[in-house]
Amino acid sequence: MLESKRVKFSHIYLLSFIQPTIVFTTMFVGGWTTCLGIIIPLVIYPLLDVFFSVEKENFPVFHPPFYLEWIPALHVVFQLAILASLFVLIDNNDSFWHTKIAAISSGFCAGVSGIVPAHELGHYNRGPRRWLANLMMQVVAYPHFTQEHNRNHHRYVATSKDGASAPRNRGFWKHLALTIPLQWVSIYREMEKKTSGIRNPILLRTALSLVIVVALFLYDPFMSSAWLIYSASAVFLLEYVNYIRHYGLRREDGESVSELHSWDSEARWSRWMLLELSRHSSHHLKANIPFWQLKSTTKSLKLPSGYFACFWPCMIPPLWRRMIHPKMDSLEQKSAET
Repeated sequence: MLESKRVKFSHIYLLSFIQPTIVFTTMFVGGWTTCLGIIIPLVIYPLLDVFFSVEKENFPVFHPPFYLEWIPALHVVFQLAILASLFVLIDNNDSFWHTKIAAISSGFCAGVSGIVPAHELGHYNRGPRRWLANLMMQVVAYPHFTQEHNRNHHRYVATSKDGASAPRNRGFWKHLALTIPLQWVSIYREMEKKTSGIRNPILLRTALSLVIVVALFLYDPFMSSAWLIYSASAVFLLEYVNYIRHYGLRREDGESVSELHSWDSEARWSRWMLLELSRHSSHHLKANIPFWQLKSTTKSLKLPSGYFACFWPCMIPPLWRRMIHPKMDSLEQKSAET
């Protein structure tokens, strides 16, 4: 009976294809519909986070339907099709604003439905899944992410050595300006220990991104700028998620990673759309388990709502601190009492 309930629950992850399906369709319909890729994640999904509320019960699927493990890979392939459709739209359309809106729309889709699955695939050591993860991150001009995430972020999470972990009182916009170069330098130095100079894979992948920009510019300047906007939009959402997942949480020297070093959210809609990414403390406790086996944890701090609903408060640092700091203060007080 329980296994049947688990398998039935696993079908809910197919909802994660809603946004890419809509965005892909709008690339061909055109007109005002290209705005949907912006409206859906920033307006509709926050409302659905609130509407569907939270679900703390665990239904980890240990014998998943055959398609479940292919969902992340299918998402990446879908994103490649969306990017191709964006280029087709640009090739057939000379409207500046239309192409830029389409680029942001498809970029937000890549941030939600491309990078999140790539993160999942990137935890495989090798093989086609890892290759797809690297391809997706190259497509959004962030090719160092998988290596930085696996080698450094998981090792140094919630410490000053991790560029993705925002300290308390650092607003999102300041963090955004700092985290991108910090993460790049972090993995560049790490890879230098094995392969130095121009053979450093981080340098090579970054150089490939520059080659792509130049090649697109020579073909069509509109296409080059659209790809940069597309990539920036996707990375913006990635770093927003990185920000809220570990904001203000710190480990002492020598302290092991625990549930207390990641913010969780049990909001149903975020869990379904983001393949359980919001059960982030469970992921950090055991990074190599698939998304459908992530569990709710009891000790982790809980975000006020899902990842989508937290977006707008996070964009306003004073409001974000007002929402989050009381939860952190309460945890610190309980720790002091014990």
